[in-house]
Amino acid sequence: MSTSDDDRRRREVQAFLDEEPPGAITTRRILIAVAIVAVVIVVASPIAFREKLQHREIPPRLIGLWTCEDPERSDWYVDFARESITFGRGGTSRLKCSVIGLNSERIGEVGHHTVHYRDMAKKKHVMEILLDGSGTAIRFTDQPGVIWKKYEE
Repeated sequence: MSTSDDDRRRREVQAFLDEEPPGAITTRRILIAVAIVAVVIVVASPIAFREKLQHREIPPRLIGLWTCEDPERSDWYVDFARESITFGRGGTSRLKCSVIGLNSERIGEVGHHTVHYRDMAKKKHVMEILLDGSGTAIRFTDQPGVIWKKYEE
């Protein structure tokens, strides 16, 4: 036998000894499994925890211009359209947002609406509105002491 044949056989034997046995738990396999689980969690989380929205448009009772009765916010307004919300202040400042969807429920005489919308930067927001039974006054749940009245021309 030649030296090259011996070297080749040694390399084959060494390669055989270096092989991982099937099913062996190695650091590499553990890291791959952790990476796969992390990817599945990142992809599945938004799908699993996404809120189901009942409606895609603003209900007719909310549509219209609403102004604030609070003296500190007397120049503020919110204008609800079927598929958008415009927040304004004074005559020059306004922000138009698109409605993604909303959920509605009745709590006694009050309508509770959870509105999901996106601003111009495509950032998602959620607002909760309480609409009185007569449909002429709303309150935002983050400012329950502030009453907004529907503007009638």
